[in-house]
Amino acid sequence: MKIKKKILIGVIIVICIVLIGAIWSIKDRTLKSAGQNSNEVSAGKDKIKNDKSVQSRDNKTSLQPQNKSKNEGQNKSETKSNMEPKHQDMHQGQFETKSNIESKSQTKSQVVGVKISNTQKTKENNSKNSTPKIQNFEGYVTSEDDFAAGLKEDTADMIYMRLMALSGLGITFQQDGKWFFYYFDGTFSTDNKKGSDGKWAFDGTDSQLSAWQLVEQKVKSGKGKSPVPVKITGVLNGNTKTNLGPDADGRKFSVITVKSIIEK
Repeated sequence: MKIKKKILIGVIIVICIVLIGAIWSIKDRTLKSAGQNSNEVSAGKDKIKNDKSVQSRDNKTSLQPQNKSKNEGQNKSETKSNMEPKHQDMHQGQFETKSNIESKSQTKSQVVGVKISNTQKTKENNSKNSTPKIQNFEGYVTSEDDFAAGLKEDTADMIYMRLMALSGLGITFQQDGKWFFYYFDGTFSTDNKKGSDGKWAFDGTDSQLSAWQLVEQKVKSGKGKSPVPVKITGVLNGNTKTNLGPDADGRKFSVITVKSIIEK
């Protein structure tokens, strides 16, 4: 009896093991088939998504050129509209600048013309005013030394001396109670020994020489105790000279350019 129970228990265990194995295999197959189905479903979903994404990309790609062309057209039109006022402003600015330059150049030319005309008038007036006026003087031949010493109309004998000639000869005359002195034009005589026997000789020039000759004639004619009255016609140019002789005093006197000198 014990052996039969053991056999029965063994059979029951084997049967249970077989049943468990069968159930396990069935469950495994079921799980595998479910996994495959789920993979297929997910693959189908992924494929659908991929198809949709491809379609959306294609749609975007097809739409982009159209939108791009539209945007480019709008941008070109906007750029053109924006550029046109600028060109107009530039042209207008150029016209205004050109007109301003022309007006300024005209104003400048007018100012220059006025300045030139004023300059010409000034030159003409100066030339008229600067033209030396010929004047007449009546007085006495004398030297700068004599006038500086207050001798006024000195005698011919006094003037006919080397020191007097070296100080320069001129005319002295009285006007409104006052005595004046003007140098004659020409170079003053120098302290030389050009005369006979190595003596001094007068070597002045121009009106200095003419005045000296009148004095010399007066002395040689025996009238050396008298002054030498003269009538002078000449021009004052505004130049001056000073005594360059041994007794120079630094005083300056106007020089008269003599046109004529006549003893009265």
